[in-house]
Amino acid sequence: MKRSFQNLLCFIDIIILPLLILKSGFSLFTYSNVSIIFILIFIALLIYLIKNNEVNLIVSYVVISAIGIIPLIQFHGADIYTYSEMKVNYLYMLSIIIGILLVTRLKHVKYKMFIFDYILCLYWLLTLISTFLSVDVNISIFGTAGRYEGLVTISCYILLYFLASKFLTSYTTLNFKFIIISATIIGIYAIMQYYGIDPFHQIYKYLLGNEAYSTIGNRDFVGSYITLLLPILIYTFISTKKYIYILSSGILFTSMLCINARSAWVAFIVYIFILSIFIFMKKYKRRNFILLIALFTIIFIVFNFRQNNMLSSRIVSINSDAKTLVQNKSPESIDNGRYFIWERAIKIIPKFPLLGSGPDTFSIVFRKTYTSDILNTSGIVVVFDKAHNEYLQIAVTEGIPALLLYLVFLTLVAIKVFKGIKYNKLLIPLFCSIGGYLVQAFFNISVVAVAPVLWCFIGIAVNLADKTEGEILSGGKLER
Repeated sequence: MKRSFQNLLCFIDIIILPLLILKSGFSLFTYSNVSIIFILIFIALLIYLIKNNEVNLIVSYVVISAIGIIPLIQFHGADIYTYSEMKVNYLYMLSIIIGILLVTRLKHVKYKMFIFDYILCLYWLLTLISTFLSVDVNISIFGTAGRYEGLVTISCYILLYFLASKFLTSYTTLNFKFIIISATIIGIYAIMQYYGIDPFHQIYKYLLGNEAYSTIGNRDFVGSYITLLLPILIYTFISTKKYIYILSSGILFTSMLCINARSAWVAFIVYIFILSIFIFMKKYKRRNFILLIALFTIIFIVFNFRQNNMLSSRIVSINSDAKTLVQNKSPESIDNGRYFIWERAIKIIPKFPLLGSGPDTFSIVFRKTYTSDILNTSGIVVVFDKAHNEYLQIAVTEGIPALLLYLVFLTLVAIKVFKGIKYNKLLIPLFCSIGGYLVQAFFNISVVAVAPVLWCFIGIAVNLADKTEGEILSGGKLER
C-alpha cells in the first residue's frame, strides 16, 4: 500500500504538476504567470520523496517522462511552432530534479565511469568553450527560437544520459507500457492527421494540408521518433507474442508510411536488417519475426495501392537522388535543398574549425555567408536554421574536435552494447533503435522533442550492458 502511494506521489510530482505548470505559462527564468501553488506543491512533494529515500523511484519517473511525456506534450490550440518551447521547458524541469538529486543523494552513490563517459565530458567542455566564444553567446546558451538546442539543452541531454546509465535501477512492466502507450498515441495521431482529422489544430490543416506531424511538429522529426520506438515494439512482440504489441507495431509502421519521410524509411531498412541477423543467427523466435514482417508487407501493399503507388515512387526516388548526389548533377533540386545546404555548410567549417560558430548558430553564419545564394535560388530570404545533417551541424557550430569526440563516444558505446548482447538480449532492440537513429541523422536534425529519447536510450543501453538478462527479468519486473 505504501509503495502504491509513493508511486502515485511520484506520478503527480514528476508528470502531472510539471504539465500544470507548463499549462500556466512556465518558461525558464520567466514564470510570473505561473500559479505559485503548483510550484510550491512540486517542490514540497520532491523534498518529501527524497527524504523518504525514494530516489530510485524518482530516477525511474524522470527517465520515463523524458521518453514518454516530452514527445507527447502539446496543448489544445497551441501553435505547432511553439511545440519545442513547451517540450524544452518540461526538459528543464526534469533537469532541475536531476540536479537536486545529484547534490543531495546521488553524489553518495558509487558508479563506474567508462572511457566514453570521459569523452562525453570532454565533448561538453568543448561545447561550453564554443558557447562563450560564439558569434552570438545568448543564442548559444539558450538556442534559437523554436529549436532551443543551445548549451543549456545540450547539458540537459547529457544529464539524462548519466542519470539513465549510472543511476537507473528499476525496469518495470508498468513503466515500459507507459512508454508504449505514449508511442501508440503519437502514431495514431499522425495517421489521423494524414487522413485530415485533427481535433487540436484545425487551422493548421489549411496551412499544411494533411501533413502528419503528430505531437512532434514536423514529419521528419516524427520519423526520427518512430525510428527509436518501433524496434522496441517489434522486439517486444517477437519476445512475447502478445498481440497488443503487434497492434502497436502496426500503428507505428503505418504512421511511418503516412509521414512520407524517406530518412525514416532508410533507417527502417537498416534496423530491420540488423534485427533479422540477430534473430536468424541466434534462431530466436523466427516465426514471430516473419509474422510481423508479413503484416508490414500487407500494410505497405494496401497503403501503396490506395495512394496510387505514391510510396513505391517515393522509394525509387531515394535511389535516383543518391545517384544524382554522387554524380553531382542538378544539386540545387535535391530533396528540398538538402544538398544546397550541405554543399555550402561544408565550406563554412574552415572558418570555425576548432570550436565552431557556437551551438545553434547555424542560421546566423549560413545567412551571413550565403544570402545572395539563397536569394538567387529561392527568390526570397529563407532561414536555414539547421544543417539537415546532425554531424555536419556539430562540425559547423561546435567544431571538428567536438564532432570527433561525439563520434568516438557513439562508437565506443556501440562496441560495448554490441558485446553485451551476448549476455543480455534486451540490448538488441536498443542497438537497433540507436543504430537506426544515427543513420537517419545523416538526413535529419536533432530536436528537443526526440533527442531526450535518444540520450535516455543510450544511457539505458550502457546501463544494461553491465547486467545479464536474468538480473533485469528477476522478480518479474519485465516480461520475457
